[in-house]
Amino acid sequence: MGLLKVKSYQELILKIGIIEICVEGHYVVVNALIKTYLSSTENEVLVFTTPAIKKLLAAQNNHPQLSFVVLEDKKKVGAFIQSMNAYQLNRIHYSTISKYFKEFYLLNVHSSCEEYFHFHNIDLWFMSAFKLQAIRLMELFKTQKGFLNLFNHFKYSVKDILWDYYRKKLITKLIHKQVTFIILSEAQKKYLESFLKGSDTLIFPSLIFEDDSILTAEILPKPPGKIRVCVPGAVVQSKKEYDKFLTVLEKDLEFYKQYYIFDLLGRVSAEEKNLFERIKALEKNGLEIYYYLSFIDVIEFDQKLYASDIILSNMHLNDGLTIQNKETAAVYQMIRGAKPGIFPGYFQLDHYFEGSVIKFATYDTLDNLFKSLVEDKDLLINLQVHAKKVSQDFTPENLLKRLIP
Repeated sequence: MGLLKVKSYQELILKIGIIEICVEGHYVVVNALIKTYLSSTENEVLVFTTPAIKKLLAAQNNHPQLSFVVLEDKKKVGAFIQSMNAYQLNRIHYSTISKYFKEFYLLNVHSSCEEYFHFHNIDLWFMSAFKLQAIRLMELFKTQKGFLNLFNHFKYSVKDILWDYYRKKLITKLIHKQVTFIILSEAQKKYLESFLKGSDTLIFPSLIFEDDSILTAEILPKPPGKIRVCVPGAVVQSKKEYDKFLTVLEKDLEFYKQYYIFDLLGRVSAEEKNLFERIKALEKNGLEIYYYLSFIDVIEFDQKLYASDIILSNMHLNDGLTIQNKETAAVYQMIRGAKPGIFPGYFQLDHYFEGSVIKFATYDTLDNLFKSLVEDKDLLINLQVHAKKVSQDFTPENLLKRLIP
């Protein structure tokens, strides 16, 4: 009788590479992938990244099957990207490619290595960069003041148009190789199909739900009767509607002082002096409103997120005039924090969020909505109960079934 050949430990392990060297804020996507893959002992994860992103990830991950390969010299990006081939990876995730398009285009991985490409802004990959940057500059011209600031935006637009040659070559190559495209929602999947019919796609969130115990932990004290609202994202008028949101608070300051606490969980840009002065004035006049002038520590961000009662996505209402080609981080903060949300009426969310989201049509009706949450205690409680149920489907163990069916 022949002996059964037992595979070695190394042969059983699935080696996953994740590369993120472009956008520091997208470490959350990498973090979600790390925790999902490492929910199984059959996986090993190597993260190819920068020193700054490694620091953010290491603060939340301490696992024996996780290792980092760090880009120390940005002048050698091409060699760093090519070095992934030396690690005999079974699959590679391109978390963000927002620059170094030529260097990524020149990478040719082994045919046995599966490739996964994460979309963030679909338009950039399929539409004319010249057209997109022209639209962007026109919008900025309406809102931005100061020649130097506009000049810097113009320089970025020129750079992006020049980048577009290799960006289009890269996406064409990836399509030809039939890589798996990862998007964030059903709305994004539908939009991607308008460019790529029948492509291999997978929906995977940028944030995950990790631990039930955080929901009952007394993380931050809160006065009885007050509702704590988390507003995630950079405090930048061009990206979010802070002008009208702050006007809502200013018009009935006594009400908001009595019933609300606001956490602006994003850096207040140095260029937003007017918004900063208004926020400081609200604080001086007695409103509990917290803000940051530098990048928020990940531990403190989570602390404020978990302590909140509800999340506000203060997007521009005119964003609804265009097709929803991007997702907002607020959706995935709801998942991570098991929190309900407040969104503009036009924004499309996946069906499972229906019982944990309330919507507003104008910023005047947002004021009414805030008052409804105070008057009807059961409204907020019911939203929170549903939000906790939704998040259970986004644990690492459940999400692993999407990545490795």
